[in-house]
Amino acid sequence: AFANFDVKKVAQFTQDDVERLMLDEGIVRNRLKISATVNNAKRFIEIQEEFGSFSNYQWQFVGNKPIISNLNNVEDYPAITEASTAFA
Repeated sequence: AFANFDVKKVAQFTQDDVERLMLDEGIVRNRLKISATVNNAKRFIEIQEEFGSFSNYQWQFVGNKPIISNLNNVEDYPAITEASTAFA
């Protein structure tokens, strides 16, 4: 339905493609979700072009280093961090 998730192809979807997908019983047929998928593909490509890759974009939020914590219990992990808020 979504061009095998080829981001470049999905970013080029037109309103006709959205209408075609609205008739596809194999997916969730919600116009806003379909349109958001096309928009997200466009923004993803913009990020790749600006930062060289989506990975480069993501890593900037943690200073290009993995965060290593010494938390032992899942209950100790914060639901929100400064890095997760910045990324969101």
